[in-house]
Amino acid sequence: MRVYLFLDLDGTLWDHRDVSLMKPPFYNVNSDCIIDSVGDRLCLYNGARDFLRECSRSGVVVSALSWNIYSKARRVLELLGIIRYFDYLFIEYNPFKDIVLEKALKILEKTFGKINDSVIVYVDDRDIHWRYMNRIPYNIVFIHMWRDVRSFKELLEVVKSISS
Repeated sequence: MRVYLFLDLDGTLWDHRDVSLMKPPFYNVNSDCIIDSVGDRLCLYNGARDFLRECSRSGVVVSALSWNIYSKARRVLELLGIIRYFDYLFIEYNPFKDIVLEKALKILEKTFGKINDSVIVYVDDRDIHWRYMNRIPYNIVFIHMWRDVRSFKELLEVVKSISS
């Protein structure tokens, strides 16, 4: 069974609440943190890089599902050196993540074929989008980051248990 992982960025993968508000150009502080032109800082959460690497190695289809300005979010992913772990970037400046997820699933079906028997895992630090995603006719597992799981190590265990 294939697992499709959709991962929010702001507040889930990194500690910044809205990367779209950051002011380019961005600069690396170290391998896990960047700053923008006015000194606003963004850092990956502990264990995020290892989580992405392990999901990618294990055959999970990893996608960003984020309500951001694409060019800014992509640039941060590049600077942090983690863009290579994402198979797809579904990043739109659109507050309706359910609509973006539906479009994403259609794209994935064109690439991988029917995904009805697969599991879609959606991870977000907020549950405001979940009530709308329930209407999507797929097996979607929502994981509320920092509530359902408290670390990326725990999240990896959940994803592994789903995929086995």
